[in-house]
Parts: sequence; C-alpha cells; structure tokens
Amino acid sequence: MPAHDNIGKTREMFAAFKQGDLDGVMVHVADEIEHLVPTLGQLPWGGRFAGRGAFRERLETLEAHFSIDEFDQQHFMQDGAVVAVVSMLSCTLKKNGQQVSVMEFVQLLTFNDAGKCLRISEVYDATAILAAWQK
Repeated sequence: MPAHDNIGKTREMFAAFKQGDLDGVMVHVADEIEHLVPTLGQLPWGGRFAGRGAFRERLETLEAHFSIDEFDQQHFMQDGAVVAVVSMLSCTLKKNGQQVSVMEFVQLLTFNDAGKCLRISEVYDATAILAAWQK
C-alpha cells in the first residue's frame, strides 16, 4: 500500500474507535502490532502491548478506567510510513470522578508496506492524569 494512504487509514482507525467499533480499528492493525503507552509506574492502562490480542484487550479495558468526554483530532502529519496525530483529550476517571484534559495528546502510528498499523506510540504530558489518578 502506498505511503500516501496512511493518513486515510489513520483517520478510519480514529473514526472507528470513536464510534466504539473495535472491529473497524482492528482491520487496520498488523498481527505484530506494538502499542506503547505512558504508565509513570501507576497508570493501569499504560505499558507495552504486543500483538493483536493484547492491543484489542487494551482497547476493550479503557472504558473500565475512564470515560472519554472529548477526543478531537487536530492535526494529521505524515513522514513516510509514520503518521503523527495530535489530539485534544478530555476524560473523566471512573475511579474518583476526576476530570482531566490533555491539550496535546500525540500518537505516532507506523505502518508496514501492506498498509497495516505496526506500531503506536503515545506521547503526552501525563502529569495531570497522574495527579487526578492519585486523588
């Protein structure tokens, strides 16, 4: 699949996720997907998730920890096989009802030659989320 289709695939993945359509997300994911999420040693939804099963399980368990109030993609940028997505995220932690906003939630998605997402790395300042989690 040509690299120029990767932004389109990324947009499809985000649209499916926001609709709760995990099968729609998984259709774009490689068998050997790797997902890296900040943990700060305390956030239970963070860590390294390797393989389709672990990736899907992580997506399925997100709702156990928080509800997403707003998740708006502001920018999509591509450099070869890598697509960077900058989003604004606002969520409510189910543990304690704390509301948190992350103004620049960055995800880097790497695609293989077949047009499947091979790696997702999340990069954001988790300070506010950790402070809310500790309350």
